Amino acid sequence: MAFFQCSIFSESLGMTTNVNVFLPQFTSSQIGWTEKDMGTRPALYLLHGLSEDFSVWIRHTNIERYAAQYGLVLVMPDGGKSFYADTKYDLKYEEYIAKELPSLMAKFFRFSTAREDTFIAGNSMGGYGALKIALKYPETFSACGAFSPVPDPMKLYSLYPDVGKVLTQVFGSIDDFRSSGNDVYLLAEKRLAEKNFPKLYLTCGKGDFLNRENRRFQQFLEEENADFVAELDDPGDHEWDFWDRKIRQFIRFLPIRKSHVQG
Repeated sequence: MAFFQCSIFSESLGMTTNVNVFLPQFTSSQIGWTEKDMGTRPALYLLHGLSEDFSVWIRHTNIERYAAQYGLVLVMPDGGKSFYADTKYDLKYEEYIAKELPSLMAKFFRFSTAREDTFIAGNSMGGYGALKIALKYPETFSACGAFSPVPDPMKLYSLYPDVGKVLTQVFGSIDDFRSSGNDVYLLAEKRLAEKNFPKLYLTCGKGDFLNRENRRFQQFLEEENADFVAELDDPGDHEWDFWDRKIRQFIRFLPIRKSHVQG
């Protein structure tokens, strides 16, 4: 795969920000591919957690190798400590990730922008961001991978005061959060009512401190008759060994056209 480290100016953020991009290359098994074929490659937008940055997925997992096998483009943006929201301090990270970034990437690189070829995933804070964005923009993202997500960030207010400070800066009060379009429970209800629910892969290690909250979200989805896959009983903590295993399973779960798979 070809690897690009990019510094781009975001109008949504009003500043320069970083993004890593992996592009699958031609292989001997794809002799006969044309430039048109390159434009059909699927893309996965991959979000990081609260204490991390845009480089973490390539430093702590084998994601490059997993993606190469499936001809999958990887786009890994920097989300700061934003919870991928349009924040109270006026940095529009949701707008950037959901709208501006796909448009910019399509201008810079050659891959599919069709909904059926566009996916989003993330871990922890990024898992929440992926869930929210997939549920809020189903016209753009057809599948979502949520790895140890925080389905309801407001649950962290009282449990973790330091995180609570970040949440206040990002969302404001709990009431602000509920009314701001950031509640994945309300977004899921809306998508299910519209019969426009994305393909969802939800996972969290059995020993993860967020496992209980993910089981609560699983129960909610089951009661709403959502079609999704949940793996919440496997050994694992809030850790990269677990997420490395699960991102590989998620890529296999994606509806990628067979013509892109090598071997």
